[in-house]
Order: sequence, then structure tokens, then C-alpha cells
Amino acid sequence: MESTHTREAWNKGKLIGQKPALKPKDIWAIRIQLQNANHVRD
Repeated sequence: MESTHTREAWNKGKLIGQKPALKPKDIWAIRIQLQNANHVRD
């Protein structure tokens, strides 16, 4: 017995492909958050 129900793709409507690179401002924000959390190695 075949079902005719088709499932929608999980990534339908989402942007795919390479994401833009992080800006220096974003990198500094991440570093500050990690330092405040005492997770310097991450």
C-alpha cells in the first residue's frame, strides 16, 4: 500500500549556502562573553 502523503523538506524556505564572514565587532563580542563566563579556551 503506497501513501500519497508527501513531506515538506525541513529546509524549505530557508537560506542555504555559505554564510557571510564574522565582522571584527562580532568576534570581539563573542570573546568578551566567553571571558565573562570564564571559558577562555572556548
